[in-house]
Amino acid sequence: SLGDRQLIYLHMMLKNVNLGCLLAASISFALNASADVEAGRVAVVNGEVRIGRDNEPGRLAKPNDVVSNLDVVKTAANGSAKVLFTDQSVMDVGPNSALKISNYAVKDGENRTGTFSLLYGKMRALVTQKVGADGKVEVRSGDAVMGVRGTEFVVDRGATNSANTSVVVVSGLVQFSPPGGGAPIAIGAGQMLVAPTPPSSQGGATAGGGTAQ
Repeated sequence: SLGDRQLIYLHMMLKNVNLGCLLAASISFALNASADVEAGRVAVVNGEVRIGRDNEPGRLAKPNDVVSNLDVVKTAANGSAKVLFTDQSVMDVGPNSALKISNYAVKDGENRTGTFSLLYGKMRALVTQKVGADGKVEVRSGDAVMGVRGTEFVVDRGATNSANTSVVVVSGLVQFSPPGGGAPIAIGAGQMLVAPTPPSSQGGATAGGGTAQ
């Protein structure tokens, strides 16, 4: 009958809606689980340091606090922090600085991933374990991308995020390139490079390529 067909149709629609909700919930749970995976822990805290997400004040950090994907480590003028990651990499965050962690995953040994975005300020990175050919660990700032394979280097973006990014390599090798792509510049131990100013900031003039010094 017409009534029976309508009941069957409504039952099928409800079943499809429930399956869709279940699928959406599963995807949301997977994304949240990925974001909440422990990437490392705070080893040292000096002064005021906070851990939070974008545009959040965050919680006051203390030694042994967990740092996860999408967390931002923020320091005040009197603050600094040392973060030890699960792959044994160490990130020192200087005063008046903010470092965001994303895409962090220890897969199979050398083939791991991680993006460390210096939003402003200064940091020192020590990547002790070699990154394999299928891995990708990089430090980003507003005007530079630094590919890392196993090295120690210092990045300075300026406290107001207005200065051109500079990088000094202490040991190993860093591949320095603009965020929009382009041929990378290899920076070796004892060398320094300052990101060139984009053409739009030079009144239309052509920006010169950075050179390791």
